[in-house]
Amino acid sequence: MRAPIFWPIRHSKAEEDGHGCRLSIVDGFLLIGTIIGWSYGLNWLSFRFPRFRRFALAPPICIIKDGVKQDAALRRELISDEELRAMLHEHEVEDIAQVRRAWLEPDGQLTVLRRRGARDDGGTGGQPRRGL
Repeated sequence: MRAPIFWPIRHSKAEEDGHGCRLSIVDGFLLIGTIIGWSYGLNWLSFRFPRFRRFALAPPICIIKDGVKQDAALRRELISDEELRAMLHEHEVEDIAQVRRAWLEPDGQLTVLRRRGARDDGGTGGQPRRGL
């Protein structure tokens, strides 16, 4: 005899995939395994073959050029002015005019290259600073 407490769980909509088909736990694990396998495979191909890397990975996006925000790029990446200020603050940049170039990397990190003569360059000797 089955415990009546499990009946609502077994017959709930939570077991359905949205199209009326029931999914088992095994199906869920197969789906997760497939996603992980594809991710690993694409990462391996990107590492092994430079031509595939250009296809699979997005290039860095310039969001600040010569102290001027690139509004089209910021809109495309859905970055607000407050978020941009916070990201620049992490790189000890108080004014956007101090930045020669800033790129948003494919992994979401910000790379900042300060203008020459800008306040302390953070000990990088004018080299780009990557996010933490």
